[in-house]
Amino acid sequence: MTMRKPKVEPTIDYHLSPAFSDEDILGLVLKGHLVIEAMLGKVLSHCGFGEEIWRWSFPRKLEQCKSNSPFPEWVAQICIDINDIRNDYCHSLGHVLSFDEAFNHVQKWRSLGLEYTNETIFENKPESKEIYGVEGILTETLSNTMDEINQVFGELGIKETYLA
Repeated sequence: MTMRKPKVEPTIDYHLSPAFSDEDILGLVLKGHLVIEAMLGKVLSHCGFGEEIWRWSFPRKLEQCKSNSPFPEWVAQICIDINDIRNDYCHSLGHVLSFDEAFNHVQKWRSLGLEYTNETIFENKPESKEIYGVEGILTETLSNTMDEINQVFGELGIKETYLA
């Protein structure tokens, strides 16, 4: 397990300073994670679980989804990786996801079975960096992971969630 500790010196005005250059990525990761967690909640509610699920950890929700629904193991693994990225941002002041880390993830996620609109994102590192960058990789991964969870919704007869 990664040791999550501050990467920068904590200052009282850090949250106000432009020192945090990764705010767009942070917002993307947090919102995407929250949407995925809410989707897991819909699956669990459909499977008969009550309000107690909202006190469960993200990994526990995933385990219950895998045990009680047709939730694929490979999608759960991507969700765990997304949760780890979210935890790095939320528990390590100054964390920044490098492009190299994002590219390694996208290659892993593709090998697990996640579809991407263009193979450049996971096959050609220099072009992926130029065209997608960290934000593009995460945006497409989050959207495609949500689409895979929508497939589970369809199998369970839950109204699928689409972009507004």
